[in-house]
Amino acid sequence: MFSNELYDALPVDLWQGETLLRIRQEEGRFHWHPHAPKEGVREERPAAAKMLAEAWASLNEGCYIIIDYGYRRRERLRFPNGSLMSYQRHVASEDILREPGRRDLTAHVDWDALERDAVRAGWRVRGLEPLRSSVMSLGEDVLEGLNLLGGMQLRTLLFGMGEGFDVMVLEKK
Repeated sequence: MFSNELYDALPVDLWQGETLLRIRQEEGRFHWHPHAPKEGVREERPAAAKMLAEAWASLNEGCYIIIDYGYRRRERLRFPNGSLMSYQRHVASEDILREPGRRDLTAHVDWDALERDAVRAGWRVRGLEPLRSSVMSLGEDVLEGLNLLGGMQLRTLLFGMGEGFDVMVLEKK
């Protein structure tokens, strides 16, 4: 199985301590309730555990390769107010409530939480590494074949995406 930028697009719950932050509509506009995310917000993806369990159940044996961008717990301080962002035409904004329906919403994957959910579903985690390392480990023949894509695409894969994306490999035997 394979997924690319799937888990970052799943809905996230935002928690401030024990308070679940919600969005409500008032006078034709969306607002955070009871307050906007502040430093220390925690993001959770309840749908991720369900998807990992469904993926596990769908295979007799094999691997599930997940490519996405995210962070490990030790890197969480990069996102003191959470990683939830909106994008429009490749321009990022922290104001996810602006222009509803016209912006893509995304949040970085918490790899530690995804790994925990995968193990609970029955997967064995074979590894998590940057995309560049994963591609480079494929060997010279594969890299030569990838070069046929064009030098710019290979450089983008290795140095643009390769530095921002990670690859998690899960296994079922």
